[in-house]
Amino acid sequence: YVTALIFVICCIYVGRGYTFDGYTHIASTKAEYPEMQIITENYDAALKNINENKWSRLSIQERIDTLQSICDYECAYTFGCHTAAVQTGYPGSEYLLGNYCTIPNTILINAEYLETESAHNLVETLLHETRHVYQNSIIDMYNNVEDVLSEDELRLSVFRYAAAMRDNSDNYKSFGNEYYTQTMEEDSRSWAEEQMLAKYDKYIYGEKSSDNSEDFLSFKILQNNLKAYFHAGRQ
Repeated sequence: YVTALIFVICCIYVGRGYTFDGYTHIASTKAEYPEMQIITENYDAALKNINENKWSRLSIQERIDTLQSICDYECAYTFGCHTAAVQTGYPGSEYLLGNYCTIPNTILINAEYLETESAHNLVETLLHETRHVYQNSIIDMYNNVEDVLSEDELRLSVFRYAAAMRDNSDNYKSFGNEYYTQTMEEDSRSWAEEQMLAKYDKYIYGEKSSDNSEDFLSFKILQNNLKAYFHAGRQ
């Protein structure tokens, strides 16, 4: 019964179509849905665009398009959830680097930050906000199925994760140390950092992404020194 229930949930949420800007995406396989081929092709192009030398030559719109492609891919393939529209502006405060708004379903990247910051910091911010998209999707799923779950099923990791995200969302702190240490932010922060190391740094820095690279190590030291500033500015 548990296996069947999880299968049904996956069919409902992973196979669901989602739409933004008039374009419908389907979170399923490339063989079944041509839209997935478009997402993959856009993502492949985005990986080339985030190279630090090429990024500096991109226009603001090209940077937004690149971040949108990464968001689409992570939502479709990693999370199996709806994507969000990536836009630029000032997310409530000039000190915020990025923000995810559930209504409308939008990731807002600070306009000044988008123009001046490195590909690494912008991609990591985008991933941080994309994790929030997933968190809110899993909360929606949990709200829809919680009443039909047994106590044993509620102990499954996916539902314990969903419950923790919902509890934090209901008591979300926007400022101070409580903001930085709350569950949703720690989860988004750690996931984004892991993805940068596992997938994206090698495209940004090329050969410099090697752990043996002096330039890369120097960069990581600088990044760690600035971490509190960058993370405090994401919501």
